[in-house]
Amino acid sequence: MSGGVDSSVCVKLLLDKGYDVTGATLDFLGKENGDAKAAADVFGIPHIVIDAKEEFKTEVLDYFSESIAVCETPNACVECNKKVKFKLLLDCAARHGFDAVATGHYAKSGFEEKYGRYVLKRVKYKDQSYFLYRLTSQQLSKIIFPLADLNKEHVRETAREAGIKVYNKPDSQDLCFFEKGEYDIFLEQLNSKHGNFIDIDGNVIGIHKGLPFYTVGQRKGLGISGREPLYVKSRNLGDNTVTLAADSELYTSHLHVRDVIFTAIPVPEHPLSVSIKIRHSKSEIPGTVHMLTDNTARVEFLNPVRASTPGQSAVFYDGDVVIGGGIISADAV
Repeated sequence: MSGGVDSSVCVKLLLDKGYDVTGATLDFLGKENGDAKAAADVFGIPHIVIDAKEEFKTEVLDYFSESIAVCETPNACVECNKKVKFKLLLDCAARHGFDAVATGHYAKSGFEEKYGRYVLKRVKYKDQSYFLYRLTSQQLSKIIFPLADLNKEHVRETAREAGIKVYNKPDSQDLCFFEKGEYDIFLEQLNSKHGNFIDIDGNVIGIHKGLPFYTVGQRKGLGISGREPLYVKSRNLGDNTVTLAADSELYTSHLHVRDVIFTAIPVPEHPLSVSIKIRHSKSEIPGTVHMLTDNTARVEFLNPVRASTPGQSAVFYDGDVVIGGGIISADAV
């Protein structure tokens, strides 16, 4: 239970189905979570707090800092879900004799005869399968997603009717561990040094405030004007430059992916046709995955994609089923 409306409504839905429910909250930052305890009290269920501060620092905060320092745009939620959140929740459930873990993510899991294992599937509303693609079949066999078929409006109304005070609480942001204004301070501490904005021909066209402040595809906050809108095309750690280009220069027909895993199928021995999502907010694009080693791949797209970003994930879908994915690499993007 995070203290938000989604996980709180999960409790009601599970109780309505006859489950014996205990609320569990992960303590990432040593901050008291009164909303989670209050929601548990509404339903009269036990509530426990799991100390996750050490794991969160090592697996998420340190990873996040290291990734930004090498000019990547990391996805903290992907790492947190796999290495911290679900790992600790499942470990806790096993220790206390619970059958499963339920969360307020908008996704679906279940056994599929086609694959002979438990798989993760995307859903119609507010799909979050992109952030969960690294969960294994074994983990998915012990995970329930009660909100799989619901939309956010229905969830909020259910919470309001149940007397949950956080029924209209805003959704948490991707970087939930930063308070307002803290992110810029964090970036400034990453040895951010001013450098040159350059165009694709290498001409200096302005001064940037530090590589960590930019990401591929960014337009806002550049402070640069030109004959046409300019966007971040790449960042170069070697000479501390940020290359700006027109929108038409941001497209690529292929990219390289590292740390590739397959959760629904074995590692493919031949080129694999899939649909691919390179950011949570983007639609899937047909393409082909060519494995280079057991955990690296070259991904080729049927149509060029815009602003593929090192550090983000490329997630592979077979219809609605998540079959695998990996981290977009700066090499050969």
